[in-house]
Amino acid sequence: MVYAGSREIEYIDKIKGLSYEEIAQRGGGILNSAKRIHDSSEEELVEQAMERLHEIMMLGTGAVEIKSGYGLTTEDELKMLSVIQKLKKLSPLTIVPTFLGAHAVPLSFRGRQGDYVDLIINEMIPMVASEGLADFIDVFCDKGFFTEEETDRMLIAGMKYGLRPKIHANELDYSGGIQLGVKYNALSVDHLEYTGDDELKLCSIAKPCQPYFPERLSF
Repeated sequence: MVYAGSREIEYIDKIKGLSYEEIAQRGGGILNSAKRIHDSSEEELVEQAMERLHEIMMLGTGAVEIKSGYGLTTEDELKMLSVIQKLKKLSPLTIVPTFLGAHAVPLSFRGRQGDYVDLIINEMIPMVASEGLADFIDVFCDKGFFTEEETDRMLIAGMKYGLRPKIHANELDYSGGIQLGVKYNALSVDHLEYTGDDELKLCSIAKPCQPYFPERLSF
C-alpha cells in the first residue's frame, strides 16, 4: 500500500529472460522502490496510499497488513512506518503494520551485508519497538538476500522487543526459511515456490500457530 510509483517497466526485463535476482542486482526491484521512497515526502506517500486503501475498501477489504521494506535505511524505514501509523488514523480499515527492514541489502552495503544486518538489529529494531510502529518483523530469507543464519539473528532480535515473526522464504531457492518459521512459530511464511518433502514433513508436525486478531477487528 505504501510505495511511490510503479515498477511495470521491469516486466520488459522479465520478458527478456532476466530473473528476479538479476533485476535486483542491477538496482531494480526492491532497490528501485527504495530510491523512490527516499525521494518522497510522508505527505505524498500518505496521499497515494489513501487512494489505494479506498480502492481495496470499495472491493470489500476490511483489514490489511502494510509492510515497510522499501526504506532500507533507518530514516526511511521509520518514514514508511510513520506513514502507516497515519493511515491507521485516517482510514476506517483495520491496518496491521509490519517492519520489513530486511527486504534487501542496500547498494551502500554491498559487500558489507553483515554490517546491514547489525544495523537492523542494533538500531532499527530498537527504534521501531520503542516508538510502537510495528506488530511484526519480517525478513526476506532467500538466495541473494538474507541467509538462514542472518534471518535467525534478526528474528530473535525482533522477538526480544515483542515483534512477532513472519518470513519471506523459498521464493528463489531452498533457503531454510520454512524451518525457521516452524522453529519460531511464525504467523506466516510466504512465497514458498521451493517447497520439498522435507519442508512439508516439518510443517505437518509443527504446532498450530496462534491466530492474530487486532484490537480493532471485532466479530
